[in-house]
Amino acid sequence: MVATLHHNPIPRTSNFYENSFKQLSDIQQKQTGLIIGAAVADAAARALDGLTAEEISAYAADFPADIKHGEEESIVFAQLTESSPHNRRFSGPLRHHSYTCLLMLQLLGVMASSRGEFSVRYVKNDWVSAARAHPSCFAAEHASLLHVLGVLLPLPVIYPWADDTTLREYAAQFVDFLTEPPEEEEEVNLSETRITTRKGVEAYTFSSLGVALRCLQSNPNPYRNAAFMAVPGTADVFPDDIAQLSSSHAKEKIPLLSVSASANHSLPAIAADTMARMQIKNNTTPINISDHCRSHIHSTPRFPLRPLTQDVSVVRESFIVAKKARSFSDGVKAAIRLGGPVSQRSLIVGALLGAQFGVRRIPTAWLSATHNYGPLVTMAMEVAQWSWNPPHH
Repeated sequence: MVATLHHNPIPRTSNFYENSFKQLSDIQQKQTGLIIGAAVADAAARALDGLTAEEISAYAADFPADIKHGEEESIVFAQLTESSPHNRRFSGPLRHHSYTCLLMLQLLGVMASSRGEFSVRYVKNDWVSAARAHPSCFAAEHASLLHVLGVLLPLPVIYPWADDTTLREYAAQFVDFLTEPPEEEEEVNLSETRITTRKGVEAYTFSSLGVALRCLQSNPNPYRNAAFMAVPGTADVFPDDIAQLSSSHAKEKIPLLSVSASANHSLPAIAADTMARMQIKNNTTPINISDHCRSHIHSTPRFPLRPLTQDVSVVRESFIVAKKARSFSDGVKAAIRLGGPVSQRSLIVGALLGAQFGVRRIPTAWLSATHNYGPLVTMAMEVAQWSWNPPHH
């Protein structure tokens, strides 16, 4: 009997886009990895957003042991029942993604359709509509560092070989709009502290975007290199061992840190080690709230609602987690276990690891579990392709 020859193996794909990812160049895999990684990580952490580290540990311990296997852990894409004490009862688009990720996806849509650089006026109407649709989330997140950085993380993808100066000049208009005080506040004489806080959010955003830019550029140590080129006074956003390398920048400390930390604002719960560092450094007592988007936030809040020191600590945590992670899934799980603003922390970690490892290192099961992932992948691939083949630039 003649043996049957199989020249073409049986295709084994669990997601339609797997073969498309294989056809991308290395840099395009990093570009799509940053965008898709941010959205997938945000979706994976969404259900547990706002819970403390202890609550997340308790939820994971109560999960059936026979379901815990491999990468599919209980804390990833958690399914909370109506009777669960941890259920946040998100509705509409916020059921699947955080408010920050929602604005990021709107920015991505404009990036895909513009096929090149564009001004903030092309996306600001979408952002305003989202703010009106979710006023409580707008009040909780507007002008905060975590929100601004999370929304603007895809900007380096437009041209990944740009330098810091070019990226910052281009991103300035977006940061300015996302930190702009509402009309009712413009009539009030803004204090010097709040003006300085707005400048501080811009400075920390620029320094953090430098990390994402270097992950795209395959820099052997993106965090160390970004610290050398960070905006003066923002060294404390980097891990301690790296922040010491930019000690010359630390001499020009941004004066808002000690002022904003003492503001009597309600603070969402964050990781215990972060809160401990903040209390020791700033001698403040944190007040925990369980959810970022509470409906009873004051009708006329002061922006940003959270002290800048708190957001800087969470961004530093994100850098530490991403720097130590050996895989995309391990990094996102570690970001979730820290508790607090897990959606925003996971979004940052997912973007950095997606840019570092490439889109093919994102678990296919996670991508398939992400709501409406088809348009997400399509837009990400369009941005990556047009950044190298601009039609008229």
